[in-house]
Amino acid sequence: SGGGGAAGAGAGGGGALPRSSREEDALRLRQYYDQQLRDARLDLERERRRAQELRGSNQQLEQEVVVSRLRSAEVEELRGALSVRQEREALAEATLERARAELAAAA
Repeated sequence: SGGGGAAGAGAGGGGALPRSSREEDALRLRQYYDQQLRDARLDLERERRRAQELRGSNQQLEQEVVVSRLRSAEVEELRGALSVRQEREALAEATLERARAELAAAA
């Protein structure tokens, strides 16, 4: 009962803990909070790296958007040119049909 009595006196006696026990508790708390601080710093560093990765991804996406807009503008320009060409071809075809009809009528 000698070992249990020492633990009981320190934990439930209501009096002050012996100095060595207070120092041990303080040391354990210090180690606990030091570990919490290390963990928080590691988390912060991970978050900083992630933020940097996200900034890089964002810049890449912005560049892709610019390229996409340029390509869209080029496509629209080509569509416009194609439309003009089709109109000209339709006009030339109509002119050719009229000329053929005139030739057939003259012959």
